[in-house]
Amino acid sequence: MTAAAPAAHATPAVAPARRGLLPWATDIVRRIRRRMWKMRMRSALGGHRVCFVASNCVGSRLASMADLPYNSPTVDLYITPDDFLAFASRFEAYRGLRFVADPEESANYDFPVVTIGGGEAPVIRLYLMHYHSIEEAQAVWDRRFARLKAEDVALVMTDKLGATEEHLRAFDALPYPKIVFTHRPHDDIESACYVPGYEDEGEVGDLFSEWHALLTPLTNARLRRMFAPWK
Repeated sequence: MTAAAPAAHATPAVAPARRGLLPWATDIVRRIRRRMWKMRMRSALGGHRVCFVASNCVGSRLASMADLPYNSPTVDLYITPDDFLAFASRFEAYRGLRFVADPEESANYDFPVVTIGGGEAPVIRLYLMHYHSIEEAQAVWDRRFARLKAEDVALVMTDKLGATEEHLRAFDALPYPKIVFTHRPHDDIESACYVPGYEDEGEVGDLFSEWHALLTPLTNARLRRMFAPWK
């Protein structure tokens, strides 16, 4: 399993308030952009109830923007690239399995870390960054797994946590609708979606908080291509 780096949601810098109507105008523009993105997502989905199974919280952001329920068991946690690929390639094998506390890894964070796996399911780590206890996370995992259907799955990953070209290509080969957000272009990887603005950072940023960065790359054509299996 790959060692993880902290992946807490960064708090976007807040610019000092200016005089006049600028704060109001900024808020209005953001509301309009969010509404336009929701319309774009709904149009691309064509009414299908997609479940975004993601390596981090960007999946829940996409679900929120599409007005979809949080049916994915991976909401509110994150998984390293190696482990996410293992999970995404055979997620049905993890259905009904129990979390095992990982006290050594948990000592490095202010949230629980667990392992899960066995038999046909390779052992992977889950970083439960938005849960107060393992019991709470297990209950949510089980409840959402019960609603998970393979025919509704769309996989979402980013190039965070040391994702390599090899990881991106392995993700691209998975037999599901999918998208991986990257900090630089990968023209030969069909599922790669380049998000401008992070070129000097070595990986994309916190796309849950910085959702506005997705508005430009997630064009209508890109969304229609991603969701084509449900058309």
